[in-house]
Amino acid sequence: SLSGSILRSLSSARLEVPVYAVVGSERVSRQLQLHRGLSIETLPRKDQLSELIDFMLDRLTSEKIISTGDRVVVIASEIDARNRLVHLTKVYVMD
Repeated sequence: SLSGSILRSLSSARLEVPVYAVVGSERVSRQLQLHRGLSIETLPRKDQLSELIDFMLDRLTSEKIISTGDRVVVIASEIDARNRLVHLTKVYVMD
């Protein structure tokens, strides 16, 4: 997450499923710690968003937070090469 606005919205929805978030800023991480139901981690930016997604899915799998058959919704945003904000929503079925 860049600013945390989507994460704040998810927190206010009081979802019954866990929300794991990766942010690139300590400031945003501290702000989000005040919101219910979010597990926040600060990581340095990766060259490609796909690298970060793969890293986090591997980590959640190795920590046995997600497993085979689970559906994982990834909501992400990044700044593209033309300096535009690009949003991604993708559903993964873990195998």
